[in-house]
Amino acid sequence: MKISLRIPSLAIVIAAASLLSACGGGDGSSSAAATVSGTAATGVAIASGTVTLKCVAGTSGVVTTNADGSFSVDVSGATLPCVGRVDYKDASGTARKLHTFIKSTGTANITPLTELLLASLTGAAATNAFDSFDGTAVNGFTAAQIKAAADAVKLYLQTVLGVDTSNLGDDPIGTKFAAKTGTSDGDKFDKILDDLKAKLGTAGKQLADAETDVGSGARSSSSVGCTGKVAAFFSKNSGTYPTTVQIYTPAPKGPSTVAGLTDGAATNVIVKNDCTVTIGSRVLTYKDGSYEEFPGTGADVGKVQVNVVITAPGFTTFSTYEVFTSQGSLVSLGDTTTGAYGNFFMTTHN
Repeated sequence: MKISLRIPSLAIVIAAASLLSACGGGDGSSSAAATVSGTAATGVAIASGTVTLKCVAGTSGVVTTNADGSFSVDVSGATLPCVGRVDYKDASGTARKLHTFIKSTGTANITPLTELLLASLTGAAATNAFDSFDGTAVNGFTAAQIKAAADAVKLYLQTVLGVDTSNLGDDPIGTKFAAKTGTSDGDKFDKILDDLKAKLGTAGKQLADAETDVGSGARSSSSVGCTGKVAAFFSKNSGTYPTTVQIYTPAPKGPSTVAGLTDGAATNVIVKNDCTVTIGSRVLTYKDGSYEEFPGTGADVGKVQVNVVITAPGFTTFSTYEVFTSQGSLVSLGDTTTGAYGNFFMTTHN
């Protein structure tokens, strides 16, 4: 059954993500003086670490971080974007790795924050993006997707770990900062790394656990976020719903195919009790902290609208899954690859 809903506040999801100011800065060209510079730190500077970049074309030479964690890599012979890695030993002498995503030349830090951002961006452990480097996939990441990944990490830090992110800013990759060394304290940005480490310890988590939390495309019902009312909501509405794709675009009329989904095509919307929604081959995951419930009033007393935000690579963070107890349900997606278009998928519920 196809339900046509036209609710003004839900009609269009606009992909209005702004470009990150840096993520490497510059325009990504490879000139003779092209460099990628940044700071590698965990709350203290990573000294004597080795930094390597794998790029769409070419791999950088290995450089060593300075005492303050700073490094600079010549990328004049490479084609960006790249995935960067720093290999180092922690205070106990244990070998460690951290990673980052480098969109273009300029500043690109390597920290636990960039590790989480890369995991959120790729939907897997950050080390996989380096070990199994895929130039096509890396080259396809848009500024809006990077921002969405940064937003997801920030939300996770705030709502799950309780990290103070007031000094984080919008770009953890490209924000210049000073890391703590044996002779100097770190700045406000560096203290976020200290707070992250402390809050992970309090929660009994390792950084790898946080990567799984932010990067998993299908969280189990016991995972972060999928508990309480959220878990009950997805459990109640779980099922497979045959539907017809409806793509709504403002005037002038846009393309009839958006993100590989064609207007009028038959597909299934699969709602699972692990807090995911699958449309065709796309898996969208509940975004922590987004559950909203709107009790009806007047003639609609007893009727409830429930709204949650869902996220997946290629869609804006404002994508929503909504259930109207009196009408059915709606999955609304903002597609970052084609611009400001709304995708509508109508499904039925009892």
